[in-house]
Amino acid sequence: NRLLSKLHSQLQSELHSKTGIGVSIIDRFSSANPVTQQLRRTCPMVRVIEVPKAERYAAVAAASVLARESFLLMMERLSDEWAISLPLGSGSPVPGALRQFLRIHGPRKLPMVAKTHFKNVIRIAEEQNWK
Repeated sequence: NRLLSKLHSQLQSELHSKTGIGVSIIDRFSSANPVTQQLRRTCPMVRVIEVPKAERYAAVAAASVLARESFLLMMERLSDEWAISLPLGSGSPVPGALRQFLRIHGPRKLPMVAKTHFKNVIRIAEEQNWK
């Protein structure tokens, strides 16, 4: 959540400097309103409205579609770059792909393609003695 808040805040600051926006609607991902807290410190001239299910606003829905497309393209690029299929999510294909990645590239490279605090990663790291 800290990384997501920081990235949201950077984006809002950049948008403000380029366009002069004064209000931004963001999909709330925490009851603590972390983006609002961050922007109060870094860009107080932007008023943030953090709303659950903000996709009901057309601009938020459009941004979500663009972000998803960017994510999928990046996952394809990472799969090509590391020469291994990197499945999305935490379903049944993930443990096998994780083991294969570790065999080929080792544990030090794992943070470049995976969230290392996820249960799948921790379990397999312990299984492989790669803590």
